[in-house]
Amino acid sequence: MKTICDSRENEVAYIVDQLIISSNDDKLLGVILGHCVFGIHSELIGIYFKEKIRNKKGEIIATLKYDSNNHHQIVNNRNNFITQGWSIIDKIKEHFCSFIEEKPVWSKVPITEALLA
Repeated sequence: MKTICDSRENEVAYIVDQLIISSNDDKLLGVILGHCVFGIHSELIGIYFKEKIRNKKGEIIATLKYDSNNHHQIVNNRNNFITQGWSIIDKIKEHFCSFIEEKPVWSKVPITEALLA
């Protein structure tokens, strides 16, 4: 399982089946299609590349790391998450993202806020 960490290295979410799920309340925050990251309202928020998620300006909004010890209880909600994920995907108008130039700085907007905007 991959965990999503903020600029302070706090785990804020995790990725299961390309679904981004909040660590705090186990709610769906967004989806990843290829390298494109979409928020809960089907808006493109950035890209997933080189174990980082960057916003459309190229600023880092999260880092990802593999966590073999992380065993969230999503099995009971898996079908619900998949249904919610398809609902997001159905509303996406453009399934690709333009080239984003990488910047070595962190965004002031945290990933959880960007995904919910």
